[in-house]
Amino acid sequence: MRLVADRTEPVTTRIRWIGEPLQVDPVVLGQLRHAGIVPDAVGEFSLHGPGVIAHLTETDDDIELPHQWAAHLFVSQPV
Repeated sequence: MRLVADRTEPVTTRIRWIGEPLQVDPVVLGQLRHAGIVPDAVGEFSLHGPGVIAHLTETDDDIELPHQWAAHLFVSQPV
């Protein structure tokens, strides 16, 4: 999620894959899935204090992700 760290404005991008450190924790993976953070989902991401705010297009919900989680989301170039 370095793409977000380099910008001051929100970035719209597609999630390509979720890193293994998040995949091995069923609780975290369930929370991400519930929020719509799954491969191929499109969302808007922005820095917000101690985390990253994700606004997923399909769910129209916001979720704040700790930097430790966001670092394991791999995304495409902005859409």
